[in-house]
Amino acid sequence: MRLILQCVLLVSVVRYEVEVYTGSVENASTSANVFINICSADDGDTGRRALKKSLNNSAKFAVGQVYITCLFPTRVIL
Repeated sequence: MRLILQCVLLVSVVRYEVEVYTGSVENASTSANVFINICSADDGDTGRRALKKSLNNSAKFAVGQVYITCLFPTRVIL
């Protein structure tokens, strides 16, 4: 699984766009709840956040797919 994060600053609101790439081998998917915690050595972390709704796929974490979602945490890491 590969994870790409982008941070976008929108009028004092930070949105993290999270991309999760699942493998293309058999059984490289999950139906489990998946969480992320974005950490920084200087600023702490965002706290545990569930990856709930995909912006691009109806099936969460399916084989060989990219799962994209956005997070708007109350604790911001820059």
